[in-house]
Amino acid sequence: MASPRAVLAASVIALWLAVAPASAGTRASPGCNVETSYTVQVDAEGLRFDAAGDVSPRRVEIHDGGLRLDGTARPVSAADAVRLREIESGTRALLPEIAAVAREAIHLGFDALGGVHAALGGDRRRARDIEALRQRALLRVDQTLGRGTWHHDSLGAAFEAELAAAASEVAATVTPARAVWMAFSGGAGRMERRMEAMEADLERQAAVREQAIEAHAGALCARLERLHGLQESLELRLDDGRPLRLFEYDVDAPDPDAPAALDANGERAPPR
Repeated sequence: MASPRAVLAASVIALWLAVAPASAGTRASPGCNVETSYTVQVDAEGLRFDAAGDVSPRRVEIHDGGLRLDGTARPVSAADAVRLREIESGTRALLPEIAAVAREAIHLGFDALGGVHAALGGDRRRARDIEALRQRALLRVDQTLGRGTWHHDSLGAAFEAELAAAASEVAATVTPARAVWMAFSGGAGRMERRMEAMEADLERQAAVREQAIEAHAGALCARLERLHGLQESLELRLDDGRPLRLFEYDVDAPDPDAPAALDANGERAPPR
């Protein structure tokens, strides 16, 4: 039989997945995926791609329709110059929007975990620890996307680790002594039922915020698709005849196992 603390830890993680499925990778509606072997930097000098893996060219610089590959200027057609300008301006406008979506998802997730902690009568020290993890996640966004830098794992494993750490802080609300007392008094079953009720309540509260995040992210997907189309239409060829490929884009299929979204009244919306 699982201990009350183990039950709580599993329930907290399940709560996060239920409240923020778009951020956790469980999607009821299509999203998009972008992969790149480059770290992207946007600043006053233009758009720079620095290789983060085994890829060539190692550095690509785009500015005002011009192109440099590994420090050497490359001539481009008039049509490609137009495409490069749009790639630069589109990427420059996109990064702050991606940062905004990331901040929204962070707040949604940590608000949910903080609510669980408070509802379970958690102490102030752990509440401060959870808030510190939120601020660390927000700081990472500010120091990367907020400064015009993006790489493939800007918000990946580290963000998931912070959420897991916060969930552990919530689970630690149940001390060993309290866990033993609950096991003998039947409190573990009551706690499970309380967590189930809390999950339903948090789902209702988060429905509007979650859908706003999905709508925001969906709009970004359309813009990313436009940038990908511009890249695919470049006439430029590298010395070995390959087209210039800075990133890959694809559309995610809806997850058939994902729960349907909730409307503002807490009702399940029909599948899209």
